[in-house]
Amino acid sequence: MCGIVGGFGLSVNETWVLDQSNVMHKRGPDFQAAKRLDSFAVVGAARLAMTDPEPRSHQPLASNHLNSVIVFNGEIYNYKHLRAKLMARGYEFYTESDTEVLLSAIHAFGTNVAAELNGMYAYAYYDLSAQTLQLGRDRYGKKPLYFSEHNGNFYWSSSFKSLSHLIGSNKIDDDTVKQFLSLGYAIDPKTFESNISALLPGNVMRVKMDLGQIKTESFSNLENLRIKVNSTLEFRKLIETATLERISGHQEVAVSLSGGLDSSIIAMLARKSCAKVKAFSLSWQNSDKDRYNTDSKSASRIAKNLGIEFEIVDSDPAKNLKEYLIEYVSAMEEPNSNPTGVSMLDLYSRISTQGFRLVLTGDGADEILGGYPRYASIGKVPNLGQFKNLAFLTMAGMRRTPRNHKFINGLISQLHSSTSEKWMHWHMNFSFTEVADLLGSPSEKTEVRNILDKSIRGVSNFLSSHDIENCMEKDRLIWLPMESNRKLDRISMFNSIEARSPFQDDEVISAAVGLMADSHYKQLNKSILIETFPEMAKIGVRDDKAGFISPVGHWLRSNPEVVNMTLAILEKNNFPKSKTLRQLIDAPKMRNYRKIMQLWSLVVFAFWLEFGRQDERI
Repeated sequence: MCGIVGGFGLSVNETWVLDQSNVMHKRGPDFQAAKRLDSFAVVGAARLAMTDPEPRSHQPLASNHLNSVIVFNGEIYNYKHLRAKLMARGYEFYTESDTEVLLSAIHAFGTNVAAELNGMYAYAYYDLSAQTLQLGRDRYGKKPLYFSEHNGNFYWSSSFKSLSHLIGSNKIDDDTVKQFLSLGYAIDPKTFESNISALLPGNVMRVKMDLGQIKTESFSNLENLRIKVNSTLEFRKLIETATLERISGHQEVAVSLSGGLDSSIIAMLARKSCAKVKAFSLSWQNSDKDRYNTDSKSASRIAKNLGIEFEIVDSDPAKNLKEYLIEYVSAMEEPNSNPTGVSMLDLYSRISTQGFRLVLTGDGADEILGGYPRYASIGKVPNLGQFKNLAFLTMAGMRRTPRNHKFINGLISQLHSSTSEKWMHWHMNFSFTEVADLLGSPSEKTEVRNILDKSIRGVSNFLSSHDIENCMEKDRLIWLPMESNRKLDRISMFNSIEARSPFQDDEVISAAVGLMADSHYKQLNKSILIETFPEMAKIGVRDDKAGFISPVGHWLRSNPEVVNMTLAILEKNNFPKSKTLRQLIDAPKMRNYRKIMQLWSLVVFAFWLEFGRQDERI
């Protein structure tokens, strides 16, 4: 919906706040403004007008009778219900926006407001009477919010890059580099600069002045909620309601359709509820393997059966990979090694040029309903005590063994000493040893492991006796917000589009968590969702889990100069010529998928170092 920015303190850089509210015009092309509130606070916003698009709902939005001001990025889907609840408590409203409802809700519930909200959001609320600032972010990190203390003042922004330019240190955080090399992204609250932090998903922060000093206090709202549903009919109703709430008030909506179960359900429900629905799917017609176009072929068949207008968007980064990478790291602002992000540039650009502002996606269903094959592998592992001395199990810590070694892979994943290491097994790009070698300190693999373990525990220290539950919980609180949602938000908003994901509705997730627990995690592969929507089998939905993949090897083989440029950039930035790096140079020719993905991670990181931190319109 927007980009938000601001500062709080004795000597806030007011010019920076004003400039950044304009710089973030892609996040909010409809209106940009900044305002000094008092001697301490300056706030700004760039608005993408979705709910109550009238000027009365422009931001910053002030309430004279509540003596408070808000800037807000996102959507509160239950705002009509919440508005009625607040009116019963005597609150008055002068717009039809969710922004005004959120402002009143924060006034009423303070730091406990998250319990009242169902939506995706990042906000900054300022109480003029108490001269206190409150920041908040949604439970699954759909919307970004960064903050930093600088020159005795407190600053925040939807954009990491804008804070980086304000502070001007450009000193990269070593621990975050280790996170990125290990997993392919940064784990909140860490960022790639040590003096910039991300507000943790589900957290609220209160900021005030105390004897001339900035004081902050944080509150977590990540309790494991569960809604009891007694039938698939009730669960279906929650998903239908979540979809309807996300398109309410809109006459046209685009759907990112992959050909799989999740996005097909969303497309079907949208078709029933909206005047105009158009589905879009990616293909790579010039790839060297036809399997990359399986999704678009399935999606075409499904759209036809649903009676939905459909368009295939052909993506061909191999033609000019360098330019795609420069645009990608600019849009992301921080490195993310998932190659689907590069392909999504074409998808969301095409959707934007056709005038759509709202896109529905199926993101989140796998993480809440056991859709990933790794969950089944974990569930089939027997007691492991008798296997611990077998030599082949020294492979522990690597990303994956070959597909025909699924049983061994499952055994390995269970031998780690902590639940965080068990989860890491399925996500590692580089092993701890490889990360240490890449950074020129092979003896420090234990330090790399400890950094990752500490970061993961800082976000998700949930401990269950059930390993599948532990893995799924970490996927929901780490992978989903910090990899998947981060990528989706940055790429969609780079094209002034708001992407909404009904499967990430708070009530849908809470019900799914309860259903999975009730089944003792035996109903995997989204079998609950299949039972809930049996008609999907008749419209051509694929019954396998292929995942959304991009032809990375083809891209790199077609652009050897990008690999050479990567090596030069890494050398310029004092990356050692390590054994691990030397082994990756010929990965595209050797067609080794694991090493291709490792090389790709370094390509993205190098291009971010060289091009991703440049000042430009965000």
